[in-house]
Amino acid sequence: MPLDLISGLPNTGRTEKLREEFEEAARAGRNPILLVPSVDDVFAWERRLTQAGESGSDGPAERASAVDAPAGGFAGGVVMHFNDLCREIVRRADGAGPRIAGEMRRRLALERAVAKLADGPDGPAARIEGKTTNQPGLLDAALELVDEYRAERIEMGDPFRSADESTEGEGVEAGTIEEIRRGIEPLVTEFEKDLAGDGLTDLPKTAERALEAVVGLFREEADWRERPVFVAGFDDMTGQQLELLRKLS
Repeated sequence: MPLDLISGLPNTGRTEKLREEFEEAARAGRNPILLVPSVDDVFAWERRLTQAGESGSDGPAERASAVDAPAGGFAGGVVMHFNDLCREIVRRADGAGPRIAGEMRRRLALERAVAKLADGPDGPAARIEGKTTNQPGLLDAALELVDEYRAERIEMGDPFRSADESTEGEGVEAGTIEEIRRGIEPLVTEFEKDLAGDGLTDLPKTAERALEAVVGLFREEADWRERPVFVAGFDDMTGQQLELLRKLS
């Protein structure tokens, strides 16, 4: 599908223009998707589409009336988070697929990965493993780093500067962070392996699978082929989100 950008200065009607385009696609029976960056944005857009609004900076608001929806309702489209779209793509491509692991299970998987790597010949996670008892927040920070590494689609290898390239005077704690960075690739591998061993996955891994399946879905599935995707509200996008837009366009 073509990629169209709505550009302009703040308060020039960009949001209203997108709403109109979304409603038009819904009236045409194309079942449009609107991607937004957060759950709060999902609720905000649902209110915008289903309720009569007041005149504001984006121009006069009107109650959505696509497909003859009842007062206060809207039919013919869906507002969703990026992760929701990825889950739906994977479900359509693979069926039920692996279950999504909860945060406690993901934390356990990373803890096991750190412990396993700490026993290796190079011990890239040894300094993390030794501090997790007294500094439990360090494991949470490492899990966040693992998620960001995958969400940004950083090429495997050594994308970060090594410990011996640290700025002089950064100290021991800076060296600890560099040790985490140098160990991120094996951590990702062991972390995902631990989840897969129990038939589990998580959202960044699901997003990566969705990137593999999205082109086939929109080309081969009749009910998705002409389905437009709108994007609103993103100040910044991860590598996975940008790649999804690239594949859709």
